[in-house]
Amino acid sequence: MSNHPSSSRADDADSESCGAPASWADYINLPLNARILHSFSTYLASPRMWPVGYIIGSPYSPLQLEIEIPERNWRDRFEDLIALETGGQMISNESREKEAEVFFRLLCQESHEAVLRVNEKLERYSKRISIYERAGNFAARRANLDMVSSFETSAHQTRMESQELFDSGQAIISELKKFEQLEEADKPKRSGPSMMKGHWIASLFSRGALPGWRSRLYDSHLGPYWSFDKGDEDGISISDLELSQHFEQKMPLQFAKPAWSTESGGYPKVQKVTQFDPDELSIRGYAEPKVPLLRHSLCSQITSTERTKLPNGLFSTKVKIWNRFTDDREEEKHIIDDTGKVMEEVRKAIVAMTKRTHEMQLAIEDTRFKEADALTAAVEDVENDD
Repeated sequence: MSNHPSSSRADDADSESCGAPASWADYINLPLNARILHSFSTYLASPRMWPVGYIIGSPYSPLQLEIEIPERNWRDRFEDLIALETGGQMISNESREKEAEVFFRLLCQESHEAVLRVNEKLERYSKRISIYERAGNFAARRANLDMVSSFETSAHQTRMESQELFDSGQAIISELKKFEQLEEADKPKRSGPSMMKGHWIASLFSRGALPGWRSRLYDSHLGPYWSFDKGDEDGISISDLELSQHFEQKMPLQFAKPAWSTESGGYPKVQKVTQFDPDELSIRGYAEPKVPLLRHSLCSQITSTERTKLPNGLFSTKVKIWNRFTDDREEEKHIIDDTGKVMEEVRKAIVAMTKRTHEMQLAIEDTRFKEADALTAAVEDVENDD
């Protein structure tokens, strides 16, 4: 009997050290958000979510260790351990090098395209700032100080966003130079540490390290949005953005549902646009912008894997890929023992979705600019007539 109290205190201390409530009463008294986060943590740590839950939620995840000790390749080591645990074989250096060649070739192409998209957006920001300044000058001449302040704030916020966008473009160029230097120095490269975190988790399935798991890729307002499951109720959905924020900025996992995603089979309808009323110097409501129809494009990709043991004792991995398009067309591909080809198919899907979202954003931005520019010009004409 004398051991029970000390044992209980030890359990409480362990509960506190891992952030879990010491008792059911303590759990009930937690704020709702804390209870939700605790439930998520418990679910991720459950055996049925191994090892995906461990990768996402553990402080010893390879995605966490690579930040704390970056000189080691934690992702490849973890993958080899998982492959051996599931009865498979370690990934060969030849396979990794072949995959890396494909990855870096695609990455260079995508980086150049990303810089072009940044420049297109910067051009739109410049036009938007010009509109705010013209509208602010008009409000100043009408002595409407509230609207002057509003337009000045909008112009300032747009300049800040423009600077952030410019910095992101510079970061893309810097990363591209690093990869080019690696190639010039003929140093061994690995695609794993350079992949987006969600894509790397999905690659564990397609390389055969985790038989039974599948990945689903969607587009969303958060960027690439992944769903990992075993074909039943066990699974998890998360964006690459949230994974990056969690590991790199120490933001707690929220598993927030995107405002929109292509999980429903298509892209969202164009958002309504606010309009400025020059007579009242106020916002007068919403209107649907007349945006031209965009071409049909890829909106989701599902990848599953079958692992077969060969007579020589080695394993063969067959990857099935289902691509779905915005016109409900579907495309199925089978790839056997070619991780580089699988890598290419997934990267192509991510790029296609990124381009579609970019085109949609530009179409909306162009429509807003044309409407605002025409409205501002009309206001200036009326003022000149007066």
